[in-house]
Amino acid sequence: AESRSQSFGISLSTHDYTTNDSERKLNVMVNSLTYTQNWPFLNINAEVSHSYSEQKSPRNLSFNFNEVNALQNFDRTVPPTELPNYAVNNLDNTVLADIYQYDEYSKDREITAKIDLSKEFNLFRKISTKFKLGGKFAYRDREYDYNAAGGFLNYGSGQGARDAILNAFPWMQETVQSGSLNLPFPLFFDKGYNPMEFLKGKYDTWPAADIGLMYDVVDVLKAFGDSEAYRHMDLSSTLYDYSGNEYLNAGYFMTDIQYANVIRLIAGVRYEEVRRKYTGIQGNSTIGKPQTTYVHTDTTTDVTNANLLPIVHLKYKPVDWFDIRFAYTNTLSRPDYIKIIPRLNIGRETITWKDYKLKPTRSENFDLYLSFYDNTFGLFTIGGFKKNIEDMIFAINGRVLLDPSEIGLSDSEKGKKLYSDLNNQYAVDLWGIETSWQTNFRYLPGILKGLVLDVNYTHIFSEAKYPRSIVYTEFIPEPPWYSQTVVDTFYTARMLDQPDDIANVAFGFDYKGFSGRISLLYQSNIFRGVDFWPELREITDDYWRWDISIKQELPWEGLQLYFNGRNITGTFDRNLNIGTGYPSSEQYYGRGFDFGIRYRIK
Repeated sequence: AESRSQSFGISLSTHDYTTNDSERKLNVMVNSLTYTQNWPFLNINAEVSHSYSEQKSPRNLSFNFNEVNALQNFDRTVPPTELPNYAVNNLDNTVLADIYQYDEYSKDREITAKIDLSKEFNLFRKISTKFKLGGKFAYRDREYDYNAAGGFLNYGSGQGARDAILNAFPWMQETVQSGSLNLPFPLFFDKGYNPMEFLKGKYDTWPAADIGLMYDVVDVLKAFGDSEAYRHMDLSSTLYDYSGNEYLNAGYFMTDIQYANVIRLIAGVRYEEVRRKYTGIQGNSTIGKPQTTYVHTDTTTDVTNANLLPIVHLKYKPVDWFDIRFAYTNTLSRPDYIKIIPRLNIGRETITWKDYKLKPTRSENFDLYLSFYDNTFGLFTIGGFKKNIEDMIFAINGRVLLDPSEIGLSDSEKGKKLYSDLNNQYAVDLWGIETSWQTNFRYLPGILKGLVLDVNYTHIFSEAKYPRSIVYTEFIPEPPWYSQTVVDTFYTARMLDQPDDIANVAFGFDYKGFSGRISLLYQSNIFRGVDFWPELREITDDYWRWDISIKQELPWEGLQLYFNGRNITGTFDRNLNIGTGYPSSEQYYGRGFDFGIRYRIK
């Protein structure tokens, strides 16, 4: 896969052009064996499964070209969309700055065994009962290896490597002589590259490097030998490696009791125990030259979490046209394994630390819904839900570490910025209301009978407290000349990854062999980024998406024409900075259309 990008460095007035090439191979194998037996006294359903995935990425290469003094008369108050208007775009002054190459390998194997036992019987004439119990065991094994190499071509120490490149490609010397301090970007242009429209033409496109030439240059640098221009990077090649195992033991019991068609009760409990054992890298990149020799140790952690999860579902249907449903459940969201690998790197100004003791996020859920149904107005449902969420996981990016002992470090690391994931010590309350209406209009005259409508709307209220530490500095007349105190407090914001409003509307028409639907998905902004400063927090933009689906049966049985249109208005996925309202990222997947003939075998 090939990718190309450009970026601007505001503080240093730089402009970078990057060309990447990568190759990925994925192998997947899945096996399962199922056993089902229905006896008069017991029903058995058992399964043993095995899955294995292996991903290899043997070839990944990136060339970055840098232009200095790249912004002219730049106004920092303008939105990012106007930033390219201030670019000098002097490609002759843009030079090969750095090269990065890596390969990676990962594998993931899971073995699962589970069994369910159930029995149905009637205690009384109108009461039916079903008991069910079961267990599950799962074993998972993971491994990841990363190796990187690269260097810098725009430093004085890279002179020998630059000359080696010029000697290997004599045609370059028509533009640049040996001893040159830099290799200009135009030497590497891919003359056959045709840039496509980018983000619907909002930004100008740019040239790209010739990928074949990039690999030829790397071969020259490998033959030249170890240098600042190209060498093994020990820090990058070591820090991200890991291996580990996970063990899951779970069991449950539930009962399903139904009285006529009026009352139904489902109640049960599930027990889960998960053991996660991982080995990661902990090191210090302030010692010596870490990209040459990274000082580190392998660290293995072994943590077990156990949880009891009760549930209750109750449905009451007093009349044929109405029912009420209540549910009480407990759910878990375990931290992604990458967040608990015991990885630590102590840098000069920052510390990256993975908390292997992260607990799963636990949610206690209450749901109450009322449904009304009739042949005329269709199905109408309204209800509400509430969630009490504990130990919510969130990222901290750059919190000043004033007590290094809390993560097992010495006082010498005090004052550095910490990057990690933590469990929120404050519980989160989330609740909402939801309503839906599904109907057709068969009571209307003529072809209007074919109209159909499906509407769903949800409004969510959420409030979360996020820890916040305020540092107060007082200057004193003797060394160390100042003292610092910390006040631990919190700030209040929405729950992460939650919108306020979600709406789905589908309007359609069915007539004889024709069926068509046009649908709208609306989602209000989602809170994405936690930050100490409100101005730096991040949300998504409101999202509106229209889709269309049409099919027409043909006179021949089983044959139909179809047409599907996705995102027909070309909506962007956009993240916004709360303080400025400017976009921090935009993704555009474009429109998608399918048209064809389908034959169904009955």
